[in-house]
Amino acid sequence: MKAAETSGGASDRARAYWSDAMDKGYRFMEEMRIYPLKECGEGLAPLEEALSGVDVRFSTTLLGELFPRIFYVREGLCSSLRAAAQELNGMGWGLKIEDGYRTPEMQRSLSGFPRVFDALLRMVTWELGGRKPSPELMLKRVTAVIATRCRIGTHISGSAIDISVYDRTTGKEIERGGSYIEISVRTPMESPFITPEELANRHKINGILRRHGWHPYPYEFWVRSRKPTTHELANRIRNHIARLRMPGNCVPARGGGEQPEARHAAHNEGKAHPMSFEM
Repeated sequence: MKAAETSGGASDRARAYWSDAMDKGYRFMEEMRIYPLKECGEGLAPLEEALSGVDVRFSTTLLGELFPRIFYVREGLCSSLRAAAQELNGMGWGLKIEDGYRTPEMQRSLSGFPRVFDALLRMVTWELGGRKPSPELMLKRVTAVIATRCRIGTHISGSAIDISVYDRTTGKEIERGGSYIEISVRTPMESPFITPEELANRHKINGILRRHGWHPYPYEFWVRSRKPTTHELANRIRNHIARLRMPGNCVPARGGGEQPEARHAAHNEGKAHPMSFEM
């Protein structure tokens, strides 16, 4: 972390911000677990083909230094992503797809990926003032950054991507307060620990992607997924829970077999995407 984030009162403020953001991320992920899911059966489509002719890049790294990346999303989401990439091109920027679809095996492996886990361990140890974190706290922090349960993973549903953005003239990455994957107090989208220019760049990218239905995950600035936003989802989940807890209702058991792991309430052309939460 930067020196300004670890000195005196600034350090205390940074710790409080990190703890609050990670707690919110964990609570959101936990709320997602009880929400009814339904798989629509829509196929996946290759992004390298869908984005052909647009100035985009694709990561050449391995996921977790182990798996070749799978640059696919649901078929119905390709046109909107293409439109967003073209709009970025129009302002002199290019979209870099860092990651796309993940199998359950790929998703599970990320929680033990040294680059991510070791960075999180350092952050949580710092959060605790140098004390060793408990396994329970580490699980919460890992869950906020990585969907530790495949059922709540938007990458597994084929409805999320990880992105970077670059300058088409210089080829350099647009400054967003860190590169993919940054694990620090600068990780949340609205972090106060990045420069005004870096925050403005995040907002510009958000504005373009949002116009085409791709919304940010508030606790990782590189993640984009289809509608509704995580805030909208959280509100829907809380309302759903409230209805279930009304007199005469009960929270349904999870019997009846395993529910499909693919999930996401995406929208296409103004109406609910067929792979959506049951409301």
